[in-house]
Amino acid sequence: MNQLRACPASKLLDEHAKHVRSYARNCLPSVLGENTQNEFARRAETLNKLFMVLVRTKPKIDS
Repeated sequence: MNQLRACPASKLLDEHAKHVRSYARNCLPSVLGENTQNEFARRAETLNKLFMVLVRTKPKIDS
């Protein structure tokens, strides 16, 4: 947990987005049909937005 606190929010966001894109690109095509893959991409984008809000507001909450 201390590693996450020491990590700048922008770096954490970049790492999160990189993993989501990598999973969508490498894993989904082999197991899901195109419609399900598009649905996952839409949901992943929503999760990315929520994650960004959480990371950006957490320092304000802790203060």
